[in-house]
Amino acid sequence: MSTALWVIFWVLAVLLGSLLISLVIAAFIRVGGSGGCDEELPRVPRPVVKEPAPPPKTPPFDE
Repeated sequence: MSTALWVIFWVLAVLLGSLLISLVIAAFIRVGGSGGCDEELPRVPRPVVKEPAPPPKTPPFDE
């Protein structure tokens, strides 16, 4: 029984270790790698979405 518990323990340890390593690598890539860039990237303004103009009001027609 103890052998099965040791196998389960080592499988979980390897899985959790690989998950931790992949999370560290993903965080390292997201930050931008080693060194990085001190300059700020130019901010691109978002386009302003204007609401559509209301239809022009027409005077009532006289019949």
